[in-house]
Amino acid sequence: MRSTDVPWREALACIAVDGQHISTQEVSDFCSLLFLADHIHIVGPGRNEPAATMLAAQLTTLGYSVHGVEQLRTVEASDTVVIVNGPAPHQQSVLDPLLRSATETGAVLLAIAAEDCSALLTLADAAITIPLPKPRGRTDGSLLGCTAFDLLAALTVAIVGRDLAGRLSPDTYPAPPVMTSHTQPPAVPAAPTDDDFQTRTLTACSRNAE
Repeated sequence: MRSTDVPWREALACIAVDGQHISTQEVSDFCSLLFLADHIHIVGPGRNEPAATMLAAQLTTLGYSVHGVEQLRTVEASDTVVIVNGPAPHQQSVLDPLLRSATETGAVLLAIAAEDCSALLTLADAAITIPLPKPRGRTDGSLLGCTAFDLLAALTVAIVGRDLAGRLSPDTYPAPPVMTSHTQPPAVPAAPTDDDFQTRTLTACSRNAE
């Protein structure tokens, strides 16, 4: 079992919000626990529902048993609860009962959350922290933060899906070859010549004559 190859890590390294990056270690830890999940409940209150729905679709495609918050009656110790939560204002009326149930039962709690979700990030067994931009001039800081979170959460969900797909089917995303000074590049097939074309033409004509 392994996570997928390096391109997604390189992609994250290229994306910064005011100098802050999404941690590749957080992504790896998050995926390691999610990979082992049997029953997954995904919650994305309010405007976080699109990202939560995207994650649910990714996991369902990979064969996981996924349920939304509307199907969540009680949290069992064998459950994995994933919460997607953007910047303030937070939907505490939805989150607090889930956090309480998850911590009391010992269920695995995972989060994709904005950096200002301190309570959720502290309680989660593994969390991917989404950095938020600083307010700029007359720009509405809350709107800017929500927009940045939506974009980065969508990217994060795609990366999580790719990582899990690689763990489930390593052949689907094979690791790239390690090139060294002694490694010979793969041979490039020679372009066909006129003689090759004539030979194939004569062979086809002979078969038709038969």
